[in-house]
Amino acid sequence: MSATQRQEFAPFAVEVEAQREIVRVCPCGEVDLATVGDLREQVDDLLSAGFNRVLLDLRQVSFLDSTGLRLIIELVRSSQADGW
Repeated sequence: MSATQRQEFAPFAVEVEAQREIVRVCPCGEVDLATVGDLREQVDDLLSAGFNRVLLDLRQVSFLDSTGLRLIIELVRSSQADGW
């Protein structure tokens, strides 16, 4: 990669937008082995706080590896089994 093609580093963040009946979880950046735990922890904290409608908004995710995909599958299965 040349100096003119350098990409800026963007740290991973999880934004949360609480609305009336739903909470939107918006990870920003790369969802991978290094960040998937942060995302999982945020969702778990929201569920523990009593939210039962969680929307995972992936529009600002720039990369998703197999650990991120596995988390999404686990969350879908958990939501179906537990009714959230």
